[in-house]
Amino acid sequence: MPPRRAKRAKVESVVGATPSSRDAVSLPNHTSSVLELPVELLMEILSYFPGAPAEAPRYGIYFDSTLAASSLERTDLLRALSQTCQQWRLIFLPLLWECVEVCTTRSQKPAWYLWLARSLERKSKGLAQNPQHAAHVRCVRVRLSRCSTATVLPAFVSCLRALPNLHTLSIVFAHIKMTSSLKSAFEGRSFPSVRTALVPNHAHNVLRSCPEVRRVICNSGDGGTLVSAMAKECKKVEVIEGFQPDEKMMKRIVKAAPNLQTVRFSRSITPASLLLLSSLKNLVNIELHTDVHSEAAIGNDARLVDCIKIAKEMLRKREGTKSLIVSHFAYLCTSLGGWSKNIELD
Repeated sequence: MPPRRAKRAKVESVVGATPSSRDAVSLPNHTSSVLELPVELLMEILSYFPGAPAEAPRYGIYFDSTLAASSLERTDLLRALSQTCQQWRLIFLPLLWECVEVCTTRSQKPAWYLWLARSLERKSKGLAQNPQHAAHVRCVRVRLSRCSTATVLPAFVSCLRALPNLHTLSIVFAHIKMTSSLKSAFEGRSFPSVRTALVPNHAHNVLRSCPEVRRVICNSGDGGTLVSAMAKECKKVEVIEGFQPDEKMMKRIVKAAPNLQTVRFSRSITPASLLLLSSLKNLVNIELHTDVHSEAAIGNDARLVDCIKIAKEMLRKREGTKSLIVSHFAYLCTSLGGWSKNIELD
């Protein structure tokens, strides 16, 4: 017994030497001053780290390789910041999951499609099982291949159905022989929250699953099958981009999308084709494409000059804010020497 009392006395002496919670003791603050930065400054710093282009490819281009690995910088940074502390997790976790991108790899290996297929299936299953993260997703940008479509596409569709706030669906690449696979996976599915869809022409079954879409961007092909999808399933389209219509297709566009407000073409069109748009009462923005390489040479393109005259007459009859733009893009990419010019309507 005596040894036991002695041990207790020793413990009590140590406890007694420790300040109680009632004492006004200021503990040293080890919090980094970087945590005191205003959110606006953090967002400014974050803007210097690029992600994948918002609409990669712009439209009309079709790549079968992955995007630059540098497009992963922003995602890597957001993931690291969201794991720094609880305070930053509240700020950066929603930004990390705001856009889900499965369209590039860290190394440009020949089997990029295998890595992307596995990544898409893994992320799709993870989001479908995690409503908290799924609620943050606003944009999904993916590259699809024929690799493991029997498991990847069903997982991808289940993921899209689990994203209540998804508004942009971007298929930057899909193998041209995937039409049947996409039809099997997307037929009968509906994603009513999607407002912007960027898809190749042969992925029209994806577009059919977006009945409330307002903006349709064709990034491969002339867009003919997308027009058919719009006519049957997408009645509220207001903006089309990247389409390459002839007169026959233009008639179909007018019928399929009577609420059009903006048209942007990725190839030059004939004056007769453009004139068919005059029946669209809500059309107020037109962007024409030209093959001339400088603004000064616009007058050398007789077809373009006629189209400009028709577009001016058309827009003058419209009310509200209107715009007429003529553009030329080297490979449809402004960073490769393209230009655009606003045309005065008066």
